[in-house]
Amino acid sequence: MTRVLRTQLIFLFLFGYDFAKAQCLQGNCENGFGEYKTESEAYSGFFKDGKFNGSGMLQSTLGVYWGDFKCQ
Repeated sequence: MTRVLRTQLIFLFLFGYDFAKAQCLQGNCENGFGEYKTESEAYSGFFKDGKFNGSGMLQSTLGVYWGDFKCQ
């Protein structure tokens, strides 16, 4: 249990700030087509339950991915 909690806290510390700054710029970023942006990435495409799902384009510091996403 402690290991899981520690992992979650590390994840929150590393990625929480970026998620807190995330915003839906336009469209429907819950269920539909929208544009989403954080300080380090931008996504334009389809969403399902607030997650990337279907065709879209993700731009990040690592490069650009254009293709299909599947929410889990």
